This record gives sequence, C-alpha cells and structure tokens, in this order.
Amino acid sequence: MEKGEVQFGILAPPFDLIAEKRGYEMLLALPGLGIPWQQNGELVPASYLKSNRDNVVRLLRATAEAEKFYFDQKEQNTHIINSNAGPIVSRGRKSTRLKRRWKRLRRIHLKPRLRMPPRS
Repeated sequence: MEKGEVQFGILAPPFDLIAEKRGYEMLLALPGLGIPWQQNGELVPASYLKSNRDNVVRLLRATAEAEKFYFDQKEQNTHIINSNAGPIVSRGRKSTRLKRRWKRLRRIHLKPRLRMPPRS
C-alpha cells in the first residue's frame, strides 16, 4: 500500500495497528462488530477512501454478499469445498469428513447478524 501498488489490504495483528499509526484508516473491522475473524479488517489510505468511495462501497458489498453466501448456501459451499479439496474428500460418495468440516467451520465462524445496504 505504501508503494501505491494496491489501494487496500487485509492485515492481521499487529500489522493493522502499525498501518493505523502510519495514517491508514480501518475500513471494516469484523471483530469490532462481534464477528470472530482471522484478521481485524481491511485498511485503506484515507485519500483513496475519499476519492474512490464507489469502489470502497462495491468492495464492502461484495464482502457482505460473500459472507451471506458462505453462511446461507450450505449445498453450494459443500460442492465448492468438495470440488477443490482434492484427495481429502472421496469423489464416489458423500463424504462424512466433508460434513464434519462444514459443521466445524460453522461452529468456529458465527453467523453475522448484519444487514446489507440496499443496492443503488
């Protein structure tokens, strides 16, 4: 971000705090909303946020839609995981291992209770 090669980034602690000290603004912090997540959120330079609001809104909307899909579409997610899991999951029958993995992910990542803003 400092070189200007990307406009925003997802940073895990302690890099999120370092970025904030260097003038970057926290765009979205899921843990602050009570949603457990692997990193604290997306950070973006304040200048980019001010001059590219539409891009930022589209990013946030896409993130919200992806989260909604992840939590609400079990069958499609199961298919995606099964298609990309390689030899971990058996292809010839429904895998109980895949079902256990899905249940574990659902336990770890609590479903967010956020409403998406209306599309404009």
